[in-house]
Amino acid sequence: EFFIAMIRFASAREIFPNDPDANAWYDRARQKVDEQQQQEVKREVAQAEEEAKQQFIQEQLEKGKKFLEAGRYSEAIVEWQRGLEQDPENELLKTWIAKTENEIIGQVSETLEKARAAEAQNRLTVALEYYDQAIRQGMREDSERQAIEARIAELRRQLTFNDMFRQGLTDYIEKNYAAAMRSFQEALKIVPDDKRVQQYLDDAEARANARILDFPDENFRRRF
Repeated sequence: EFFIAMIRFASAREIFPNDPDANAWYDRARQKVDEQQQQEVKREVAQAEEEAKQQFIQEQLEKGKKFLEAGRYSEAIVEWQRGLEQDPENELLKTWIAKTENEIIGQVSETLEKARAAEAQNRLTVALEYYDQAIRQGMREDSERQAIEARIAELRRQLTFNDMFRQGLTDYIEKNYAAAMRSFQEALKIVPDDKRVQQYLDDAEARANARILDFPDENFRRRF
């Protein structure tokens, strides 16, 4: 309407170039046309931005689903959270995140049960693998992750102790007492108050330092 009015006032101004009213109405109509054009541009920009946002959210949703199908739950959640940054109130993304977080909690809980069962059976290497798997599955609580990381460190320390003690026993049986001593000493660095290892170390040291002496004479030898 304002555009048509501007055309008519422009025609009137051509007929009455010195008419102040014709000029004034033309200017008003032109101003309104400019305002309408600016508003239209703003609407188009806003619509384009909204379409781009919705397209981005849909892409993030699909990326997350692909990660989910591959069992990469934490990565799926990351993609959906990026979508939420553009649309914090998107209920669909929130639902997918909540479901996946619950799935992670269930899987982590199951994996930790397997780890503790293996540990109770003294299958420390297997327990360590399960604890590592639980970390990779994506624990949501920092305190829980820290507790499991501490348990992993303790198991690795215990495995190293077992390896050193086992190697020491092997060398001890083979009468390689110097090597046995080194292994027992390494084991004691890990568990300093282990009496069994200390006894083996003391015995290996005594045997390593023992000397075979000749008997003073034949009669002395015969007595023994």
